[in-house]
Amino acid sequence: MQDAAVNAIVSRIASGHMLLIKATEPLAEEDFCRKFSATAPPIGWHLWHIGRWADRVQASLPRTDDPEGYQPNPNNGLWEQEMLATAWDLDSSTLGTLESGSGMTHEDAAALPPKVGKANIVDYAKRSFALLDDALQSLDTDRFGDVRPSVMEFEVRNGNLYKAKGKETTVAADLAFHFSHVNRHLGMIEALRGLLNQDGSITV
Repeated sequence: MQDAAVNAIVSRIASGHMLLIKATEPLAEEDFCRKFSATAPPIGWHLWHIGRWADRVQASLPRTDDPEGYQPNPNNGLWEQEMLATAWDLDSSTLGTLESGSGMTHEDAAALPPKVGKANIVDYAKRSFALLDDALQSLDTDRFGDVRPSVMEFEVRNGNLYKAKGKETTVAADLAFHFSHVNRHLGMIEALRGLLNQDGSITV
């Protein structure tokens, strides 16, 4: 059972996922993949990136309905199970830390959406969001303090990202990160929509 505070967090995360799809799915392929400047990645990259993090979060959550006990592993989401980097003919070395987009070069980030295509990115994000939303609905309040591998298995040293495999955190801390992360990228997508003469705010 979830208390009011946990339910509010779960609901807000699901709402953020829904708004991300609402902000991106109706766009034309050209607008979804458009490079706005040398340092501003396309809208499609933002959706892929946050879909990757949602995938890592859902793979890290405890499942109470697994009779053999769920072993949280942020590195065993849809991305890994379906070998999507290979399926989409992507060079894993260009995808940033944990193949998540963090630390990608601007050039590689801009090249990803037109290569993968809008349909593939939207489908992946929808499925990652759905898995996370479903898992959160069944997550008991007392599991929020569980310690397990973090989705953020990296650290920043001297301005550079380095893998820190096995880094531990709590379910609550990773969900708080994901909630803020979703809204950061939603805001960036809304700003880029404005540059396309689309409605800037997706909530009105």
